[in-house]
Amino acid sequence: MTTAFERVRDALRTHGSGSASVQEPQEYREALRARVRKLREEGVSYPEATAREQLQREAQARTDAAQRRAVHDAMTAQTERENEGEGEKWAKRANAPLLSRTPQPGDPYVIPDEGRSSATRDRVSERLMAQYHGYRDNA
Repeated sequence: MTTAFERVRDALRTHGSGSASVQEPQEYREALRARVRKLREEGVSYPEATAREQLQREAQARTDAAQRRAVHDAMTAQTERENEGEGEKWAKRANAPLLSRTPQPGDPYVIPDEGRSSATRDRVSERLMAQYHGYRDNA
């Protein structure tokens, strides 16, 4: 079983290490010629160097966007795996019977109730948490 860190690291490796040149050489040359023509028409100084810089910046932006998307997808998938079953847990907690507030003779001073106190328990919040985590009541 891989950790979340390993999945994010693998997603980054899949999308390269940030190299700016992602096009085929022939496609790059054609794009460069077209950009140089356009820059010459606009009267830009040193159109060849400017066109190369622009194409490299655009390729780097595409690579960065792909890396951000890959990291986002990996982290979203990990969060979904971690939250699996949370809705049922909250629904079970919301539907659990409330504890009696009046102590009975012989009851311990601290009631073992999984860390919940009957005086501070809020069923509405528990139902909202169940809905937030995707639990839908069929009733």
